[in-house]
Order: sequence, then C-alpha cells, then structure tokens
Amino acid sequence: MPVQKFEVINGGRLRLRPLTGADYPLYASLYGDASILRFIGPALDKLSLQKSFEIALKLSHSAKCKRSFLVAELINETDCAGILGITVTEAEKIIEVGVIFREAFQKQHMAFESLQILITFLCNKYAEYDIIAKVVEDNRAAIWLARRLGFNFNSSTSRFELDKQNRP
Repeated sequence: MPVQKFEVINGGRLRLRPLTGADYPLYASLYGDASILRFIGPALDKLSLQKSFEIALKLSHSAKCKRSFLVAELINETDCAGILGITVTEAEKIIEVGVIFREAFQKQHMAFESLQILITFLCNKYAEYDIIAKVVEDNRAAIWLARRLGFNFNSSTSRFELDKQNRP
C-alpha cells in the first residue's frame, strides 16, 4: 500500500498534525534560522521561505505522500515545538524521517518523543517500508537521537536505518 496523506497522530504530550497555512511563522522561524539549520543546509531568505512553504503545504496535503511536513505541538497548549519531515521513495519502499525544533523546545526530549510517535505509526501502518534517517556526521545530537530510537548506521548506504528487530 502506498503511503497516504498524513492525518493527526496523537502521543502522550505531543500531537503531530499536517502543516497548515497558519504555520508559516513556525516554518519561517526554523527554515530561516542558520543556527537551527547548521547541519541541514543554508537558511532561506524571505522570498525563498515563502516559495518553500507553499510547496511544503501543497505536498503535505497531497493524497499520495511523496514528501510531507508534520507540526509537533503540545497537546494541552497552543505552542508548536517543531516540524517533522517525511520523504517517501515508493519504488524502493523507503521512508526517510527528519526533525527540526525551535530552540526553546530543544533538550526536552520532544524530538525523541515526536519521532517515536511517528515511527510507531509508520511501523504499524507501513511495515513493509524501511525507515531511514540521514544525519551529518558532525551532528552528535542527531546521531545520539537516531541510535536511541533504534537506528543503526549502514556504512554502505551512509545512512541510519531502523533495525527491523527493534521496531516499536
């Protein structure tokens, strides 16, 4: 079964929901911040942010998922902590996951919790897919996070792959 558009996924203290038009300030605060993106790529300028957001919004609401963005928000509050990115390579049955969080929400185990919610959902609904994460070798926090979630580094593919025996 191909990966479909994501709906709301609830966890203990976090909810993952598709990106909406109201999320532009969050998106801009993450993708326009060079310090947050230091391991991902260059920060986007104002015009590029707007174009990128419009594309992300469209992709997140497409019936068949090729790329999607989920907002991680606290269930009992209106605060949005960060964004999770999902990229699906249907031909190879691979789902790549990634996460970026606002600085105020880093080091609170929310990235771990949000990825755990997403990965559990993916493993239950799309068991035939491999789940991967691409991490820059200098990003020690992301490497720690990937390993804590059960990913192992595959040197032949240069990516972290979720160990099928340790899936939730």
